[in-house]
Amino acid sequence: MPGSPSMPKHSRRMRLVYFFIGIFIALTAGLSNSFIKAKGLYMGLGFQQLGVPLACIISPFLTSIGDWTVLYTFELGLTLCCLAMVVTVKLPPGIRIRVFEGLDFVTFILVALAVALICAVLAQGTLHW
Repeated sequence: MPGSPSMPKHSRRMRLVYFFIGIFIALTAGLSNSFIKAKGLYMGLGFQQLGVPLACIISPFLTSIGDWTVLYTFELGLTLCCLAMVVTVKLPPGIRIRVFEGLDFVTFILVALAVALICAVLAQGTLHW
C-alpha cells in the first residue's frame, strides 16, 4: 500500500517513528481513553500497596481480641462485602453473537492432543532417551 508505514519508500527513521507510535497506541489502547485507563491503573496499583500496611495495623488488634477465628470472621465479612458490591453493580446488556463454529471444536481437540503429547514427551523423554 502506498501510505502504509512499512512501505520501502519510507526512510528508516520514518519507519521507526511509525513503529513507536504504534507501540504507544497499543500500550494506551487508543488515544481517546488513555488518560482514563492510566488513572485507573494508578489507582489499582495504589490500592494494592495499601493492603499490607492495613493488614499490619488491623491484624494485631483482631488477634488480641480473641483467637484467630476473629481474624477469619473479619476476612469473611470483607469478602461478603466485596461480593455484595460486585453483585449490585450490574453490567449493561451486551450484544450476543455466535462466535464458535463446528470446526472450532475440532481445533480445540487437536490443540489439547498436541499439548498432552508435548507434556508426555517432556515428562517421559528424559527417562527413555
